[in-house]
Parts: sequence; structure tokens; C-alpha cells
Amino acid sequence: TGETSIGANTWTTTYRVKRDKADTVWWNTSWLNRRKISFDNSASTGDLDNFPVLVALTSSDIDYAKTQDQGQDIRFIDDDGTTELNYEIGTWDEAGTSIVWVKVPQIDAASTTDHIWLYFNNTGAAAKHPSPYTPNAFSQATWESRYKGVWHLNENTDDNAVDATSNPNDGSPVSSPAASPGKIDRALTFTSTSRLDIAAHASLDLTTYSDWTLSAWVKPTDYTGLKWPLIYSYGNYRASLGLTVEQGTDGLIENWINDGALEQSDTAVTFNDWNYVVVTRDGTDTRFYLNGVADGTGGVTTVTSTGQASHIGNNGTAGSNQFLGLIDEVRVSAGSDSASSRSAEWIAAQYKSMTLTFQKPYGAEETNSVNLTVHADMNVLVRQADGGIRSILDTNVANSANITGTAWTTFTATYAFPGYTVLFDTDYLEIDLFAEATANSSTEAVSVDFRIDDSSLGTVDQTKIAAP
Repeated sequence: TGETSIGANTWTTTYRVKRDKADTVWWNTSWLNRRKISFDNSASTGDLDNFPVLVALTSSDIDYAKTQDQGQDIRFIDDDGTTELNYEIGTWDEAGTSIVWVKVPQIDAASTTDHIWLYFNNTGAAAKHPSPYTPNAFSQATWESRYKGVWHLNENTDDNAVDATSNPNDGSPVSSPAASPGKIDRALTFTSTSRLDIAAHASLDLTTYSDWTLSAWVKPTDYTGLKWPLIYSYGNYRASLGLTVEQGTDGLIENWINDGALEQSDTAVTFNDWNYVVVTRDGTDTRFYLNGVADGTGGVTTVTSTGQASHIGNNGTAGSNQFLGLIDEVRVSAGSDSASSRSAEWIAAQYKSMTLTFQKPYGAEETNSVNLTVHADMNVLVRQADGGIRSILDTNVANSANITGTAWTTFTATYAFPGYTVLFDTDYLEIDLFAEATANSSTEAVSVDFRIDDSSLGTVDQTKIAAP
């Protein structure tokens, strides 16, 4: 104050910038974009282990301009940010909906925050498995070992129905079940004599398991002339999943064992509409589920007759056991542990997954860095006694950079101060140093840590500047 002069100087400050996001660990920087896929398991009191989740991708869910033409570059990463997950591309359709099945190691009970990451946009990435409909070891591992057969039924008419598991259980078409729009991608329409035959194999021999589950999506369109329309059967009704016509109300879910013991659900399926039908068997009970909801129980009969072929659509001979309508997504789980008889919570979650209500809205597209424009400012104010500003000397230094991860990135700003003389005894000099960062084309928050380093000033000048 009082005709004090501060000579021209070059002053330096340093400051640091980092991203505020807690989950910015980027799996692999060769992939430029990602989206978060979260799950709503709030209704479950048990964990879901090795759970296959349906990921449906339209142009609203993924920017196909940033993917390879058959999705070769997509990857799924667990919520730990590092574990790569197995997946199977059922269909890649950039003009419609792509269908991908992903095995999630664990979705916690009652969780609404468990999630995985979908990474994409890497033009140099090799495919994890061949084009859709061609399983390999990577895609087959999507279906854990209790799955003995998984038939998506999205092939063309007269093509073999591929088993998506590692078992050799492809289905051979008889009388041309016709490719049709399905519940999930495509399905097969079964008419008066059409079926799929699956050769006998130990993996599907239900006499060797204490626990098993049979499931499918079905759309019955005609019961005329039918008695026991079959969806799936091990052997000739040795163990079956079908619908009732002869014994009771049309459309009840029924399970025959050894072509003699019959158990039925409580509620009929909806005619001419899609229904998710499930039968489970353990050591004491047969249970039925319709559209993810428990729908009746029955007793247990030991399955006899080893080494039988299996069939989808009828029992191997057309007639009153023929299913008339559409069948989609047939699965057989089996083993000698309780998890092979899928729990009510598992079945409810599968229904939600396949109707896209288990998945929460996908997170916004993210990039592996955020581009920032950082301004480091110095304002030198001459203030009057009443706090008013007599004059301002200011300067600005702008930096821009791509910030990745959560580490601090350090910048340096150098200011050229022209010098100033305080003329009035009651005036004082105020120096404000600050920095601000703006994320370009993004709403992402960032933190700025600003540090003042005035060591470039001469000692005399330093003593004349008081911190505000």
C-alpha cells in the first residue's frame, strides 16, 4: 500500500486435474467405448451364480458405426473391471436387434447395482467366436455345465438346430419345422408332422440324474385332434415337457414320466400367445412354473429306459402328441445337485431376463478418456478500502488434455505480470490465482487441485504480497 511498486515478473503456478468417477478403471484402452448394464435382482433372496443374461442391442443401445460388422469387437467385463466374461452372439442385426447371451459369475441377492460392462469400438479386435450360429469353446462356456442342451431355434428352415452347449446334441429337422419370428429372435413353427430329432447321448439321459429342469417358450396355435402335445421329450414320454389336451383343461403344463405317471400345472397357458413354461424335478417334488411364477407341484417317479433319443415337437412319431405352434429357446439342465433343479428365484429371473425387465436401462456411452480444457487464471485486483475494485490486471493460461483413469494429471501455468504501483494509501493489492476445468462434449465431473508456487518472485516482491 502507499505508492508501493511491484516490478514485472514471471510467476508460475502448478495445478492437478483428475476425473471424479469412481468406476473409471478401463479394462483395455484398445477399446474406445463402453456402456454399463445393470441388473434388478431386488426380488431375489438368493445369489444367482453363472447366470446367463440376455443382452438385446438395438441402435438405441449401441452405436453400430463403432462396431465391426458382426460384432467381432464386443467384449463383456465383470463389475470388477478386469474379468472378461463368456458370451454367445445368437444374432447380429445392425438394422434390428442383436441378441447376445452373457454368463455373469454372480448377481447378488436383492441387488439393484450389480452390473457388467459392454466394451466396443476396436477395429483391430479379433472375434471371440465365429459368426452367429457357430458355437466354439468360448461361446459354449456361456452355458455352465448343468446345461445339457440349449437350442435357440433361430436357424433357417431345414437347418440343424444347433445345441449352444459343449455337448453334441444338435437337432435334425423332420418335415421342415419352419423358421418364424420368435419370442427371442427367431423360432420354429411346428405343423402336423414336423419335429427335431436329437440322437441319444449320455448328457441328455435323464435316468442318470436326480435333479433336472426342462424349459421353453411356446405359442400354441391349434389343439385340434391333439391329446398330449409335446414340447420336449426324452424318449417316448420317458420324461417330458408338454401341454394337456386329453387329461383335463386344455393348455395345462404337463410332465409324463415313463409314459405312465402324469403331473400337471394349476394354470393353462395362454392360447395363441407366448408362454414361458418350466418343469423341475428333484428327489421329492415335481414343480411347474408359468411365466416365471410357481404354478403347482406333484410327486416324483424314477425315470427308466436309458440311452433314449430326445425330440422337440413330438415324440418321434407324428400324431396326437404333435405340438402345433411355435417353440423357442428350449433348455435342459440336469445333474445330481439341487442347483440342477432350478430354483424359483432362478426361473423368475430368467423370465425377467428374457422379457428384458431384469436389465435396467443401459448406462450412457462412455469413452476411455475425457477431453478437458483447463484454464489457469490470475487476477490482480487493486481494491479500495471499501472493498470496491479500482482496477484489474488479469491474465489467463489455457491447457487441454485427454484425462484417463483416476490419477492426477499435473499442469503448469506461467503468467507474465507487467508490474503495478499502488498509488493510494488506503488501497491494497489482491492477487487471485485459480483454475477451472471444463469437460468437452461431456457432463462428466472433474476435480481441480490448485497449488500456488510463487518462488519465481524475488524475495522483496514476495514480502509485499499478502495472501487474501
